[in-house]
Amino acid sequence: GSYQSCGWIISGVEPRVSFNMVSTESCCDFIRVDESNDADFTSGVTQLASFSGSSAGQQYQSTKRYLRIHFTTDGSVTNSGFVATWGSSWSTNNDSPPECSPCEAG
Repeated sequence: GSYQSCGWIISGVEPRVSFNMVSTESCCDFIRVDESNDADFTSGVTQLASFSGSSAGQQYQSTKRYLRIHFTTDGSVTNSGFVATWGSSWSTNNDSPPECSPCEAG
């Protein structure tokens, strides 16, 4: 959709995410992957990646407790977005995705 700002937080021991497909507008729709030991992502945040366009196969694993995927879009072209799988060293949970929550683009 247009003008989206959405975030998903994955928690666990060494949380990870793999992007199986990415198709976003390369100039204006971005996926950012951050890690933190703080569930609110207000301190100790490290950006692992920021990307857009068409690609597949990116994999990110956190050494911290939480991993956040933040997706922002503008109002012009609408592509299909992305498909990802996620888990942690102790579990994999691809059946019920984490809730998408509005988040600040900080």
